Amino acid sequence: MSFLQNLSKPLRDHISNSFFLSNSANRNIPFSDLLKRWASHLEIASAQEFKDKLADKKSAVVAYFYKPECHFCKIFEEKLTNVMKDTKDVEYVKVNVMDRKDLVEQYEIEAVPTVMGFRNGKEVDVIRGNVDKDVIERVVSKLK
Repeated sequence: MSFLQNLSKPLRDHISNSFFLSNSANRNIPFSDLLKRWASHLEIASAQEFKDKLADKKSAVVAYFYKPECHFCKIFEEKLTNVMKDTKDVEYVKVNVMDRKDLVEQYEIEAVPTVMGFRNGKEVDVIRGNVDKDVIERVVSKLK
């Protein structure tokens, strides 16, 4: 479990409390695969769940809007996950635009991938398209 030392506290807590490390089959998988499996469990299930995440005043939120079959989304998600694993005090959630059309409409998502940064329930910044890692880091740093 030494790889947990290099992660942000929210990510460490989430992984530690998840079923991944309680399942001995997952202890021997590569770290990058573990992150991909972990990220798949951050999916927003309802508009109310998303609203509740934004209402939490304790942490900022990075919301990643994506489409599962989008090639650029897959490339972007790897960069975003790498940034988020090193980020403290910012929560990361995923929104599938095919499943959450209500949120797509509400936040006027016109392209995927799109990342929105929120602090205290208010939008701080937005990224549209497959951008470089430094652009993602800039947006995330605004949330700290």
